Amino acid sequence: MHPILAIDHGFTHLQGTGVGQQYTNATIQKQKSTMLEILYESLSAPATFIAPAPMLASFGNGRQTSLIVDVGAGGTRVTPIVDGLILNQAQRRNGRGGDWLAAVQERAVGEMMMVKKNSEKKEGG
Repeated sequence: MHPILAIDHGFTHLQGTGVGQQYTNATIQKQKSTMLEILYESLSAPATFIAPAPMLASFGNGRQTSLIVDVGAGGTRVTPIVDGLILNQAQRRNGRGGDWLAAVQERAVGEMMMVKKNSEKKEGG
């Protein structure tokens, strides 16, 4: 039997130390322990390594030091990797992703169409 490599989506760590942060940390730990329990008991995994997705993206491109920019529909995350280690405090997350970019493009095209329509009215009228 072979060891299992599990991928952690690698949420950007939240700032602060309030009750919400403690709840988030407790939830993440519970999810990881449940995942490991399933891997060891149900699948009889002899060993498991949980790797963050940005780290695997860096290694997949043959780099131990890189800056991973992950653009998704709901947001963008920038993660620095130095000598194979994620710099957690330097990670940044932004709520501007593909959905936001699509809305900006739609608005720009709409404005261009209005300008074109208005100029055609002035020329024709």
